Amino acid sequence: MVSPVAKAPRRTRRSWDQLLVWVALVRLLWSAAPVWATIAVVTAVLSAAVTVVAIPLVGELIGAVAAVLAGDGGTERVWFWFVLLAASQVVAQLIGFGITVSNARCARRLVTRLMCLVAEAGMAPPDLAAIEGSYGNRLRSLDRNLVNWELAMAPLWIWHVLTIRLTGLGALVVAMTWRPWVGLLAALSVVGVGHAFGVWQRRFTELSIGEASEETRRSQYLRDLLVQPSAAKEVRLFGWAGWLTDRYRRAWQTADGLRWQGAGGSLVPLAIASLVSMVVIGGALALLGVDASSGLITVATVVTIAQALVGLEALGILGDAQTYSTKLASLVHSVATERRSIGLDPVRPEVASQPPQPSRPGPAAIEICDLSFTYPARSDPTIHGLDLDIPAGQSVALVGLNGAGKTTLINLICGLRRPDAGQILVDGVPVDGPQAGTVAAIFQDFQHYPLSLRDNVGFGAPELLDGPDSRFTDVLDQIGGATVRERVAEGHEGDPWDRVLTSDQTGGTDLSGGQWQRIALARAMTAVAGGARVLILDEPAAALDVRAEAELFDRFVDLTADVTTILVSHRLSSVRRADRILVLDGAAGHIVEDGSHHELMAANGGYARLYRLQAERFAAAAGESDTAPDSDAVGR
Repeated sequence: MVSPVAKAPRRTRRSWDQLLVWVALVRLLWSAAPVWATIAVVTAVLSAAVTVVAIPLVGELIGAVAAVLAGDGGTERVWFWFVLLAASQVVAQLIGFGITVSNARCARRLVTRLMCLVAEAGMAPPDLAAIEGSYGNRLRSLDRNLVNWELAMAPLWIWHVLTIRLTGLGALVVAMTWRPWVGLLAALSVVGVGHAFGVWQRRFTELSIGEASEETRRSQYLRDLLVQPSAAKEVRLFGWAGWLTDRYRRAWQTADGLRWQGAGGSLVPLAIASLVSMVVIGGALALLGVDASSGLITVATVVTIAQALVGLEALGILGDAQTYSTKLASLVHSVATERRSIGLDPVRPEVASQPPQPSRPGPAAIEICDLSFTYPARSDPTIHGLDLDIPAGQSVALVGLNGAGKTTLINLICGLRRPDAGQILVDGVPVDGPQAGTVAAIFQDFQHYPLSLRDNVGFGAPELLDGPDSRFTDVLDQIGGATVRERVAEGHEGDPWDRVLTSDQTGGTDLSGGQWQRIALARAMTAVAGGARVLILDEPAAALDVRAEAELFDRFVDLTADVTTILVSHRLSSVRRADRILVLDGAAGHIVEDGSHHELMAANGGYARLYRLQAERFAAAAGESDTAPDSDAVGR
């Protein structure tokens, strides 16, 4: 059994952690809206003061009415206290208007700042491993909680809670004018209930963000499969609906059970505190009745103290106001903790920086020295002891079987992953983070942005978005994308560059896979137009038909004349146009063949065998051997 002495530090540590939760919220409020937060505090204090003042005013008014009814006085005192009470309520209405305005302004700025803090925390780690691991999972859980409507409204409750708490303190002052020790004891009992409830609520929220978040994410994913159009065809065709519904129900129940099980221990102190408070408040009211029946206090005092004792509930559980405020405070604390863990200011966003510009125009040389990389979930390295020199302006094709590490290598060159050993130099400068402005890339899993055509192309060089659209038109024309622009213009009365590329929005349109791939390629070429010196193309024609692919690669040399190019493709008939072909072996973890297409064919190694195999399959599919790609090279 753990001794009370051993438990004491834990309780102290827990109380300190709870204090830090609210400190983070206060810091964020004053950082996001210092002026409006100050006004909100002032109006909260004034509102509480008016409410507290009304307590004795009501007592005196009722006492004056009782005196008139007993024949002990005139109506002048009744009217005096009535006018004061009415005036206090008029003032309360004016203060209420100030509270509404200041609270709304604070809430808007607080939510905006909080969303920006989470977004910045998501983009800050340069290494993809961080966002793919537990840090990314926690951040996505925070983001989901941010868009919850309850938490979006929570900032409005903060000042409501402050006003009520201040009112409770005022009620305590009034209650202590009767029997100080009774009022203080009653207040402490109510505060104990509120504290116990806050501990339980914070624990429940922490579990929702932490331990239970994995099952919550699973249940949300399964629910999305049931209601989102992306999986609608397969769900219906294969009859998954019943299976998904059952899994969704079980995942949600598991997540909910983890929350209640983890926070259940905090309900016992809450129950005990509630029982104690009930006894204390009941006893205080009973003692007040005894004093009244004994003639020790007046009617006005009885009414005033009774209101004050009841008003002490403002120091206890506040229902939704406390629930939402506690959730928000816990969320803010979690965001601050995650930001602090990666070296960011907990409550202040960093100053946005412009993408680094290339130090000089023209293609860049790439030097890779003894490079090694292993994924966290694997024991065998994907890249091991790799050495490579790519002269400035050279076009290099990177080939290999699935899993050989081609995409891993280009991510390392882009600075999106950190190597375990070795280094990568671009024009002699070590790569230690994302190479924005220097390296442009089109990835296999390129994004479909539900934004305008201009944005989808211009994101390659955001600084060009404020310029003329003719730059983007030239880029599209270079990669054979004129038909894409024509497709976007169909049925659209305005500028096609303004049309949103999604059918989910009114007036928007969607594109085919091949058209989207041309958009992604245009985005990469826009980055080149903006000054990028290295161009990486990871399966740039995977969604194109054979004819479109051939047309694209016929232009390849001209398109990449001013940059150093790395091309990744499984279609060897395309990569033969590159100056140099590198064969990456997944088992060895490094390059096993290096040369031009003709040199590698003459060497009759793995590349030559794979090339002939693809040529034979093309020939068999076409029914005649002379349709095989580069048939004159086969067998050399």
